[in-house]
Amino acid sequence: MTFQNNLYTIVSDTLIPEGRKKVYRIRLIPESIIFKAHFPGEPIMPGACIVQMVQELATDWIGSEVEIAKVSNLKFLNVISPDAILELNVALEVKKEEASQIHLKADLSESGVDYTKMSLILNII
Repeated sequence: MTFQNNLYTIVSDTLIPEGRKKVYRIRLIPESIIFKAHFPGEPIMPGACIVQMVQELATDWIGSEVEIAKVSNLKFLNVISPDAILELNVALEVKKEEASQIHLKADLSESGVDYTKMSLILNII
């Protein structure tokens, strides 16, 4: 299951070429089965879903399917709940690029509040 259009939608994206960065504006779908199951009455986005969402957005940006080789420096700084916040910025920045791998930094934030930060190594499939 892909989470795009099931857990979130892309509202917009902005490419910042000089920094090898792209910022996605996403909107959560409060009616998603994931929010209903995790947790009923007090929905929060599971950490695994946040990581997969970043992988999906990286695939969208790169234009090729990617798989996660490694996740490091993963920090959940604030809870993402559709009851509290409906839209987020997801900033992806390429730190290093090789023939078949991309080292990526991802930051999820909104209005000066950081929600999640992580570094990933992605294999291009």
